[in-house]
Amino acid sequence: MSTLPDQNGPYTFSANTARGGSIRWRGQASLNPIGGRGQLVLDSISLPELASYAKPWVEMSMTAGKLGASLPYRFAYAGGKLAFDLEGASLKLAELGFRIGNATARGVTLPALGVDNINASLGKGELAIAAIRLTDLGIAWPSAGKPSVAIPALNIESINAALGTGELEIAAIRLTQLGVNLHGAGTPALALPALSIEGINATRDNAELRVASVTLADGRLQARRDARGMIDWLALLPTDAAAPAGASRAAAPGAVVLFAAPSGAATPPVVPAPWKVAVDQVRFDNFSLAYSDLTASAPLEVSLAKVGLKLALAASQTPQGMTLGVNGAELAVKDMRIGGKNDGPVRMAEIGVNGAAFALAPTAPPYLTAERAWLKGVQLKLVLDAAGKPNRLALLPGPGASAAAPMPALMAKSVEQRATQSLRY
Repeated sequence: MSTLPDQNGPYTFSANTARGGSIRWRGQASLNPIGGRGQLVLDSISLPELASYAKPWVEMSMTAGKLGASLPYRFAYAGGKLAFDLEGASLKLAELGFRIGNATARGVTLPALGVDNINASLGKGELAIAAIRLTDLGIAWPSAGKPSVAIPALNIESINAALGTGELEIAAIRLTQLGVNLHGAGTPALALPALSIEGINATRDNAELRVASVTLADGRLQARRDARGMIDWLALLPTDAAAPAGASRAAAPGAVVLFAAPSGAATPPVVPAPWKVAVDQVRFDNFSLAYSDLTASAPLEVSLAKVGLKLALAASQTPQGMTLGVNGAELAVKDMRIGGKNDGPVRMAEIGVNGAAFALAPTAPPYLTAERAWLKGVQLKLVLDAAGKPNRLALLPGPGASAAAPMPALMAKSVEQRATQSLRY
């Protein structure tokens, strides 16, 4: 090292870790003036080894993973100010695996994550990332039924952030083939072949988020309520197996309690902070919905084969309360069925709404308008039992629903042939 002016000879450094990783550095540095440039390369650094240092602060156990990075940098110190820049850096994670919470908590696997072309300026407070790519992200729950979430591909494109002003711009977030399975096998409860969110702009100081478009194509969502009245989607919620139901969770030893009201003290009213959210266009194409309820005496099935939706959305929080507005809404539903699995009493071939708007504000009554609404191919079917009463009422869910008294097979067939009534529009 030299203290002479403009002496900044090249330097190199390399080291190997205990688990086969390596660290390499090559660059130039000078003390008069203070500054330098170079490149730091990390190759196959063991993440469980690094994560052990974060255990006192993070409830997460790293089970696998390797870190790779290339960090070309430049720095200088002059006039009492430090400037540090990253130029074309990249980051890679491979074979990542960790658990959130204890050993029986949710497990996360991520075979590959890449962050491309990172440019950052510490002095200017600017950050730009060309793309973030996730491949085959998986989340698995160890509970009964083994719920799981799979995301084969998630790409975040063109990220620009101004750290000083809190501004964030993202060109697009694209997700393909998302699947959520709640019962370990079979048809996924949620399937999103293609989801795209474009034109994201957020500002921290104004607490404002604006999105140009949200587009979903060919998705499917289904839910099931079992005989105990539990919705299957609740299996995804975190639970504390160590604490009994209704018990409060005590703070860990050494934990810092940020908000603690004195015993017996009244809780002060919470004043919500103002915020704004706007989505210029929401569009769902060819989306299907299904719901089944097993608490009824005869299982209730509701299905919508094809749903199309288009609207603009705006919401905000003001001192008076929350406002919500929907404009330019268009809804198209095809083949809606309500009732049993194969022979439901209600069927609608098509439901449509055009030019709809909805507004909700704390200082005005809510309103709903639509330029046009229609129903096509409506069928209502009533089947009378031997006593002349509709036996389809038992399909309606509710506590204590009991099955209708069984009829002999020949009598039931005869009554259904005579008493079936269909209304068509």
